[in-house]
Amino acid sequence: MPSISNSIVAVYLTVEVSMNEALSKKLNLRVNGYSITLNGILIDSELYKYSIKKLGFFQRLIIKPSNDEIVFWAKNCDFHYINDDYKNSIVPILHKKIGTHMMYGTSAYLW
Repeated sequence: MPSISNSIVAVYLTVEVSMNEALSKKLNLRVNGYSITLNGILIDSELYKYSIKKLGFFQRLIIKPSNDEIVFWAKNCDFHYINDDYKNSIVPILHKKIGTHMMYGTSAYLW
């Protein structure tokens, strides 16, 4: 027979997962078009299709993830959230014609 504390943990986990799913749907966060689900599983083959690659050795030294964590990185990626309105988008500006004072890049780290 399960104890009360086990039941409480199971209910808490169920509520947390459903809240994450609901929040993910509301945020509609996308990196290079790849839809991000909070606490979701990252699929290597899908990430590569969206120019999101595994982090290299030296880059891992900077971020310092746990040894068992696989970190993915998208360089100069497009971020979109909530809807596709331009106010809800972050894109890199890398054109030399605008001048270096206006240039900026973006990065996304996923793990």
